Amino acid sequence: MISNICFQKLGNKDCILIQLFMDEFCPVNPLGPATGRNKIMALYFRVLNIPYDMQVLDNIFLGFLALANDIKHSLQDLLRQLMLPQLIKLRQGVPVFYKGVKRNIPVILHSAVGDNLGVHQFQGLLQSFRGQCPCRFCTVIFDDLQTTYSINPEMLKTAASYDAAVATNDTAVMRQHGINEKCALNEAPLFHFMDSQLCDIMHDLPEGHLRRLIASVISSIIIDEQISLERINNAIRTFPFSGTMRNNRPSPIVQDHLNNGEIKGQTASMMINLTTMLPLILKLNEITIPATNGWWITYRAFLKNLEYLDDAENNSDPD
Repeated sequence: MISNICFQKLGNKDCILIQLFMDEFCPVNPLGPATGRNKIMALYFRVLNIPYDMQVLDNIFLGFLALANDIKHSLQDLLRQLMLPQLIKLRQGVPVFYKGVKRNIPVILHSAVGDNLGVHQFQGLLQSFRGQCPCRFCTVIFDDLQTTYSINPEMLKTAASYDAAVATNDTAVMRQHGINEKCALNEAPLFHFMDSQLCDIMHDLPEGHLRRLIASVISSIIIDEQISLERINNAIRTFPFSGTMRNNRPSPIVQDHLNNGEIKGQTASMMINLTTMLPLILKLNEITIPATNGWWITYRAFLKNLEYLDDAENNSDPD
């Protein structure tokens, strides 16, 4: 849908779509703690027009590197000074030769993605997720987030509602809408972040929801089906992971993590492998879960959705 909006704004002409991504990492240990003092902020981008299986490291390009603490309160100024002039220039087009014919193809910003905090920084939104209007998609307040399961269209945030709040130039009004400062990227040609909101599956699922879901499923197997954690861990340890899964074997499950309701110590790839292969892991070790187990029913239903989301063919379109 986002790509269609870009094409429509260009009069259905060809264009090159780029996507920005921003994240922090520890320079000594990229997998280090999230609270490191000397973390580096990296902004990089990829071209969405190329096939999905070619969007690998060789085709990901660096935008800038900066000490995260140095730009914590000045990111919008940095984007406005460094990235915006480049985006405006790219809108004028780059020369492309096809069958001996030179064409000028405009380059358009498609979206800016990252983890939840990173996206809020990108978009100039409030970075406190316990205050009023913490969600970038809707106007539900924090106190109602965990009990709201459906959203009326009137509750969705739009480009018009964002622009109206910013136009007041009133800090109180902007904060009521979850806005900290005006987003610099909205000054890029044909771009408005409210028209290009995306969810990040890696942070939302394997590094988020799945850690809690699988913890509940395994706890249910232990308590309701009287299967020991030792037996489950042995099933995980002896499962013949192969191919790309071999290098991302899930780690043993820790009882303290189950007690706290969240599995830790697994990378995103490990968590995906554990989630997708759990039925086979258990079956290979002759562990049978009754079809009436409530958490197992929930897990199997979610697994169908996960398989759809993880399908490369369904994700090959930048829409």
